Amino acid sequence: MKDTISFDFEVGESAVKELEATAALIKTEYQRMISDDVYLLNAAWDSDSGNAFRAGYQKRAEELKRLERAIMAQADDIHGRCRRMYLMEQEAKRIASENEGK
Repeated sequence: MKDTISFDFEVGESAVKELEATAALIKTEYQRMISDDVYLLNAAWDSDSGNAFRAGYQKRAEELKRLERAIMAQADDIHGRCRRMYLMEQEAKRIASENEGK
């Protein structure tokens, strides 16, 4: 039986970085949609159907914004769990070293 806890912090931090990169790509996309695409649509399509399309398009952009926030929340959660695991390992090492002296 092993006497130590072994947690791969690099894997956890790698997952956090991947999630953050994905969230950044999504954020770039919805910002582009809101600024560039909606501006062009407003200039080129002035009708009831254009208004309906723009409303749906803006709704999609808002859904992407929510998705980006959810991904970032997951990244933050994983980062926090890695940090807590690190602290637990440090405490376990401290307790183990104290018990070795007894």
